[in-house]
Amino acid sequence: MTFGDRKKPLKRTGFKSRGKPLAPGKPLKRSGGLARTGGLARSASTVKRPKDTGPTGKVKDLVDGRAGATTTHPGVCEFVGCGRKRADRHHRLNRKMGGRDGDMAVKVNGAEWLVDLCDGHHALVTRPDRADAALVAEVRAIFGDYGRSATVRVLVELLGYVLREQVEGRPVDAAKTEILTRHRVGPILLNADGSITETEWPPGHPLHSSGAQ
Repeated sequence: MTFGDRKKPLKRTGFKSRGKPLAPGKPLKRSGGLARTGGLARSASTVKRPKDTGPTGKVKDLVDGRAGATTTHPGVCEFVGCGRKRADRHHRLNRKMGGRDGDMAVKVNGAEWLVDLCDGHHALVTRPDRADAALVAEVRAIFGDYGRSATVRVLVELLGYVLREQVEGRPVDAAKTEILTRHRVGPILLNADGSITETEWPPGHPLHSSGAQ
């Protein structure tokens, strides 16, 4: 049997009304529906704040004071030969992601572990591959022939701005590690009380007896 052989047409059923028809001019009435709950209340005690891995306010004052900061001036970059305004407190030993643990968490935030730098010199010692070419040239010039072949990373480490975890198998001590700054001709030691101590480059250092400034 084909569809063409069908004698009786399909019977269409009528639409059955469900309820009363809507009266003219009367809008639909919205039912209450689902009630919106207040949601999760976020209290101040449950908000997780970033961990503060920086120095205390007292140490900040010591470091900035060493850089010549006053109530009206932020201080001057401590990098050798620089006179720009300070912008960042640079950690000579990296704090690591999320901060260090134990005694080192306190030590790396001491005044002897910190140095105030301008934006340009902070980039030079932390990201030498992206540093300003003129600043790179100035650092190389400090070392003369040695500076032409050494990497900038090595040079800023030799200047005392970047410290290694250990030196000759012993934990590094920032208070006993020379650094060349704008404070004087020749290297100095940074002290925990924000003061400086004049010193000399150790034998074997590329700048030993050079009078580098």
